[in-house]
Amino acid sequence: LLLTRLNGNTYCGSVFAGLASLIHQVEQLEGKSVRLFSYGSGCSGIMFEMVFRGNCDAIRHCLDLDRKLQSRITCSPAEFKAMLARREELFTAKDWSPSTHLEKVGGVWYLESVDAEHRRFFKRE
Repeated sequence: LLLTRLNGNTYCGSVFAGLASLIHQVEQLEGKSVRLFSYGSGCSGIMFEMVFRGNCDAIRHCLDLDRKLQSRITCSPAEFKAMLARREELFTAKDWSPSTHLEKVGGVWYLESVDAEHRRFFKRE
């Protein structure tokens, strides 16, 4: 599957990454059914079936996987480890606002600030 092969395991998200890969790679899905299964936390799981009742071209267009995959940024293992350490540090931080510049993308919610009570405030761009 395209996304999990290129991005690695995303745990529960891999179910939907697999579905997105299927829609991206298979032109004719109308009338076909697919079963999706997630192991959950290891003590429970869920399986569901879906039937494609229409054309998936609009979904395929919105997913735009080729462009998104090609726009990924590569970094060294050391850089990735530093980013994870920073993320861990900020997870419990309070009284701060992200300083990272976000590319302007219409309709996207982003974290604006975290107050002294650890409440998170989001804003829509």
